[in-house]
Amino acid sequence: MWIVKFFFLVLIVICFFFYILYLGNFSFVLLAVMCFLPIYMFVSLLITKKSVNIFLTVPNKMAAKNQPFNINLNIQNKCIFSVAKAEAVIEYMNAFNGQKNAMEIHFPIQSRNVQRLTFQLKSKFCGVININIAKVTIYDPLRIFKFKVCKNSGDSITILPLSHEINGYINQSETENEDSIFFSQHKSGDDPSEVFDLREYIGGDRINRIHWKLSSKKDEYIVKELSLPIDVSSIIFLELKFNEQSEYTLPFFDTLLESLVSISQFLLQNEKPHTIIKYNKQTGDFERIKINDYDELMNIAYRYIIDYDEGDSESSSLENFLKTNDISDCSSFTYITSELSSENEILLSECVASDNINVIKVTKYAGETESVNKGNGLVNVTAVPIGKITASINEIEL
Repeated sequence: MWIVKFFFLVLIVICFFFYILYLGNFSFVLLAVMCFLPIYMFVSLLITKKSVNIFLTVPNKMAAKNQPFNINLNIQNKCIFSVAKAEAVIEYMNAFNGQKNAMEIHFPIQSRNVQRLTFQLKSKFCGVININIAKVTIYDPLRIFKFKVCKNSGDSITILPLSHEINGYINQSETENEDSIFFSQHKSGDDPSEVFDLREYIGGDRINRIHWKLSSKKDEYIVKELSLPIDVSSIIFLELKFNEQSEYTLPFFDTLLESLVSISQFLLQNEKPHTIIKYNKQTGDFERIKINDYDELMNIAYRYIIDYDEGDSESSSLENFLKTNDISDCSSFTYITSELSSENEILLSECVASDNINVIKVTKYAGETESVNKGNGLVNVTAVPIGKITASINEIEL
C-alpha cells in the first residue's frame, strides 16, 4: 500500500513539472485531476465507512462433528459509493482449549445494497465454536487509503460428538425388572400391565391371554402378547476434565464425550435404558438423568458441552459425588475419565455396590486393560487411546 502511495505521489510531481514546462489547459487539468483524485477517494471512503454495517451470524446453532456448517457475513451499505475491495478477518476457536484460528475473506461491497456472503467451516472436534469478526478493512479503488469498519461481531455453534460402534456384553440376568416402568419395544414378556402386541391364536397359547372382545368381533381367536419390563439400573458418570493445556486438549475432551455417547448408544441399542449422573451448576448438586432414546442422549451431550466450566472440576468430580452418595441400585457403574487416582479406585469399590464397575480411562497412547482389586469390589480399568474408542471397548460388561 505504501508503494502505491509513493508512485501516486511521484505521478503528481511529474504532472506538476509537466504543468510548468508545457503551456495549455491540458497540463493544468491533468494536474488538477491528479490532486483532486486522492481527496475524492478519501472522502468517499470515509462516508462509506460510516454507512456500512457488517455483522456475522450462524443460522444453525448445532452441527455434527466433521460436517460443514454455514456462516453468514451480512453487509449493509446505505451510501451511494461502492467498495471495490473489502477484507474480513474471521477468528474462530473451540471453547475447550481457547486456541484461536483465523481466515481471510475478500469481497466487494455494492452501493445501496444488502448482501449476504455464506461460507463454511467444519470442526474435527466437538465443543462450542466461537466465531468472531476480528476486523473488516475497506479500500479505495487505487488502494491508497483504507479504513476499518465493523465492531467485534460474532456468534457461536455447538459441535455435537459422534457415536462409535462398540462391542460389549449386556448382563441379561439383570435386564428384567418387574418394578420397572419401562418396557421393551422388541421383545414380549409376562407383565400383564401392558400389551406388547396382538396376534392370531396358535396352538399351545394360554387361554387367559385370549382377547375375548376382539375375538368376538373378528370371529377368530386373538391373543395378547404381554410386555417385558426392563431395568434402568446401569449408571454412567463422566468426569469431563483434562488439566494439561496442549495439542492433546481437544482430542481428550472429544474422546471423553464420544466414549459417553458410544456406551450410552450401545445400551439403547440393547434395550437397556440407563442413567447418566451429571453435576448441575445451578443447584450445586448432582442429578440423575434417565436416557430412553437417542434424542435425550444428544441433549445431555449438548448440556455437557455448553455447561463446561474448568472451575467446576472439583465440584463435579467423582470423589465429591461418591462421598455424598452410596450407589446400591445399579447393575453396572461406568466411570469415564482421563485421570484415575488410587483414591477414586478405592471409592468406587467401597461406595458402589455392583458386580460390574468399569473405568474408561482416556490416554494419549495405547494401553492394556487391567483389573484392579480394591476393598470388596473389582474395578475393571480399560485404557482408551484418544480417537480409538471402537478398537478399545470390545469386552465391556454392562
